[in-house]
Amino acid sequence: MQQTPGTPPPAARMDAGWAQAAQKQIAQEQRALTVDRACDIVGALPEFPQAKTLLDVGGGPGMIAIGLTQRHPTLQGVVFDLPQTAAVAQANIIAVGLHQRLSTASGDFAAQPFAVDYADIIWCSSFLHFVEDITTSIAQLFNALTPGGVLVAVHAEIASNQEDAASVLPFYLPLMLRGRRVTREGELASLLCDAGFSRVETRRYQPFPMSPLTVLIARK
Repeated sequence: MQQTPGTPPPAARMDAGWAQAAQKQIAQEQRALTVDRACDIVGALPEFPQAKTLLDVGGGPGMIAIGLTQRHPTLQGVVFDLPQTAAVAQANIIAVGLHQRLSTASGDFAAQPFAVDYADIIWCSSFLHFVEDITTSIAQLFNALTPGGVLVAVHAEIASNQEDAASVLPFYLPLMLRGRRVTREGELASLLCDAGFSRVETRRYQPFPMSPLTVLIARK
């Protein structure tokens, strides 16, 4: 389909929509529940006290990276997202005075998911629903970790049990109908193992704002 002159390309339109959401509902959801859940999960990792670097992939308004950095006095991090969305995160980082330890990076998810220095901990929430090639993106997550680093991947999965699937599908079926990927139960863990991650721990049905999500903790 030919693009109408003066119409922003699809990636730019998507970025603008995510940036608007990051300023409002996503920021509200992260503040209300997700930050505390993320800090509980990451803070309980035995690697967290010694961690030096954090990467928040698809971090939106950056509240999770901010919360984790506030709880770790020497942690430095990067929030990666689309350009306009990353600008929202940067404004939030500056507002809380963490710009000396937190920064942002941006890019096109389809073309180049991220290009940052190695991280000891990667928080990756819902990002893999939106990538074009999930296998390539998981490989890039693996490569971005330091040896001994930890990936925390938080995504919706469709359970094999109909009752459990019903708690997720109302929120994620529209995403699937738009061609985005929501893995079946156990599929993402298998993909992580195939990419070289070890000791993949699965925590199903964790409470998050929209619906129960699966938390996968994988080590390099």
